[in-house]
Amino acid sequence: MKAVIWDGLWFLGSAAALLATWSSPDSITPLILVAGWVGLGGLACFGAGVAMRVTPRFRGVTGWLREDGRHRLFFGIDAGLEQVGVLLVLLITAAIIDDAGAGALRGSAAMLAPFAILTAAIPLVVIPESKRQGREGHQTWAVLLKIALITGGSVFLVGLAALFVPEWVGRLVLGDTFAGARPVLTVMACEYAIGAVLYGLATYLRALKRSADLVRLKSAHLLLTVAGATLAALIFHSAVAVALGLVTASVILLVVALGVVRPWREPDRSSAAAAVRDPEPVVDARAQVPR
Repeated sequence: MKAVIWDGLWFLGSAAALLATWSSPDSITPLILVAGWVGLGGLACFGAGVAMRVTPRFRGVTGWLREDGRHRLFFGIDAGLEQVGVLLVLLITAAIIDDAGAGALRGSAAMLAPFAILTAAIPLVVIPESKRQGREGHQTWAVLLKIALITGGSVFLVGLAALFVPEWVGRLVLGDTFAGARPVLTVMACEYAIGAVLYGLATYLRALKRSADLVRLKSAHLLLTVAGATLAALIFHSAVAVALGLVTASVILLVVALGVVRPWREPDRSSAAAAVRDPEPVVDARAQVPR
């Protein structure tokens, strides 16, 4: 309950800062807004720690780092590649097209951010629950696919609904970038819907601790999205075209990744059963020593 209270204070402070940007857009700069949000987050973290008497503990950190260190390294690389891809697409759009195009892409991403946060929380629920219930890989994938279809369908409907949002409402949320972000938003909603299935596949790989395959998936995603965004920007010189390039890259990667990983495949029990029925003979090492 104490953590909820401090989180609530952080939320209320953030909401107040957002309302201040609507009432006084000229006085509240992005730097002030971000600094206020970070400061409120730090205050909430400190206050919750004091209220619950939680202090940092460093005992056992070395052992924690050594345990599954290879997987931790790959999971860290995976998270870094995801952010690098977003920054590169925005940088390419701003360099080849203009700042307004990059703003339209970033604005559409901000509108769809709640779905991104929800998708990012899926592994926190699915992976522990799968381990607890002893699900096999194909069973975990069945759960993830259902979640991805629901999430992807919802974000697609939001993208369609954005076409009918009154302009004054959009300006309250995104300011002057809403006019350029509106057509991009629908296309980006398609990319997010496809990305929901891709993220489900990535969660499947995390659940099985296939961290090397996960990094390969994210590396391929990075290369395809950067290539798609660059080609679309150079040929069509439009933010909508860049968004379509991202959709094309995601579709190609999804089809190839599903064909390679095949997460619906059940484990081959015939070889395991044969090993149980006909175990290999145990060889006495002493009999092999010449006398």
